[in-house]
Amino acid sequence: MLQFFALGDRDLSFKLPSRPPKFPGRDFASGRTPPGPSATAVSPWRSVGSKLALVALLAAASVGLIFALSQTARILPADFTNYYAAGKIVRDGQGRRLYDSGLQRRVEGEVSGHKSTLFQPFLHPPFEALLFAALAGLSYPHAFVLWGCLNLLLAGSVVRLLQLERPCLDGVGHGVWLAVCLLFTLVTLALGQDAMGLAVAFLLAFLALKRRLDFVAGMALGLGLYRFQILLPFAFVFLLRRRWRLLGGFAVVGAAEILVSAATVGWSGLLTYANVLVRVGAADSGPWADSRLALNGMPTLHGALGALLAHTLPSRYVLILVLAATLVLLLWAAWALRSLDRPEDPAFNLGYCLAVIAALLAGYHAFASEMTPLIVVAFLGLRHEEARKPRAALWRRPCALLFLLFVGVFVARAVFQSPPFSVEIFPLLAVVAWLSWELSSLRKPAPAE
Repeated sequence: MLQFFALGDRDLSFKLPSRPPKFPGRDFASGRTPPGPSATAVSPWRSVGSKLALVALLAAASVGLIFALSQTARILPADFTNYYAAGKIVRDGQGRRLYDSGLQRRVEGEVSGHKSTLFQPFLHPPFEALLFAALAGLSYPHAFVLWGCLNLLLAGSVVRLLQLERPCLDGVGHGVWLAVCLLFTLVTLALGQDAMGLAVAFLLAFLALKRRLDFVAGMALGLGLYRFQILLPFAFVFLLRRRWRLLGGFAVVGAAEILVSAATVGWSGLLTYANVLVRVGAADSGPWADSRLALNGMPTLHGALGALLAHTLPSRYVLILVLAATLVLLLWAAWALRSLDRPEDPAFNLGYCLAVIAALLAGYHAFASEMTPLIVVAFLGLRHEEARKPRAALWRRPCALLFLLFVGVFVARAVFQSPPFSVEIFPLLAVVAWLSWELSSLRKPAPAE
């Protein structure tokens, strides 16, 4: 009893343990969610952007299906017709004659239904023809639909993997990035191209490098060697950085692809392929003259300088100038990518973007429609800009403006075809300049307090 009264000055009231509310952050009197740390703000741009992405992919799928089902001999997409004909040659057991110009012309004529159709030779490595040999077992419309579905799956995978990266795009940058994705997806589906695999290869390599898996990154890049004119300059950047493990993975996959190619066309067929590439590069005469490189359609150093200086300087001087400009650009990209050992550094993302654009510009044969790795570059660049300038207006975002300019110029050239060379190179060079500026800003020492 005395002990009981001795506790009289203490609080002996019983309190029920606190339980989290069923609907945290909700004011039941008003039915609204008050602002504060408990409320999760969802930007309307994120919601609208997700819906736009779904609409864009559905629209792309619809365009591809309609384009396939309404095919006539006059509107067959040249790219897929070329791939399908190569697959048909391999499927018919004539793989060793894959690079026979007469056979290619005849088979493409049979596929299109017109013997006088414009001849586009198959200039890709032999191992890629095996994929189209499987598609050649189907009729042309069914093969085109299936190929479109595969490309759509690759495009959706790139979009999804990038959206899983944190922080994700929001606001104006999200809309600009969707425009870039929609452009390349529609073009790939409409023409039946194979360039969407490049975006997958560059994205997988980026994700592997972020996790310090250099060998895996090299293997991922090796999967894109069917466009070796872009992948080899990119690998050269890592050679300058002495990333031997990455180059090892790249070489392993490349060696396997060479063996598969040799099994498809024979070693003599590989020599024929190399000879064809040389002849097409010159393209002055002979059966490959119809496939003359359209320099005015390539937004690369080779395309721009070759188109502008073709009537001013001899071809050998133009070639020397192109090689010098390419070497300078790749050396600059290697210098910018010196943050490889610190993948958590924001400079790593920007350096990777600069190296990708440098490889695209250094490509000997690359059209704007084939530059699908710009989907990855646009995402990383816009995300960096959004972090540096949150909620800024469009006119204050150089990266967003440059990619919108690229899309606009691309569409304008497709409609009017007026400039004497591919002016898409100017936005790409401007993006290189912007990335270089941002890298220099990141690497400036912090001012002493």
